Amino acid sequence: MNTQLLAQLRQLKLGGMARALQTQLEQTGTYEALPFVEWLSLLVEQEGLSREQRKHDRLIRQARFKLAATVHGIDYQQPPSVRRS
Repeated sequence: MNTQLLAQLRQLKLGGMARALQTQLEQTGTYEALPFVEWLSLLVEQEGLSREQRKHDRLIRQARFKLAATVHGIDYQQPPSVRRS
């Protein structure tokens, strides 16, 4: 039953939801106490986050930046080299 459901989700191109369901099935007892609506909202939220991340990755790839810089890579300890004058 679960494998059929996961296959159907992937066939419908709901890979994020399928991964979230797989994770929930592996963690027995954690999600079983949730009401159906809350459980379903977690799956839908994960699908939305997955799509947003894929879009973000695709846009970065298409931009063809010369450097793969991130905000976390900024060194704020370096003294500023710009003079106020």
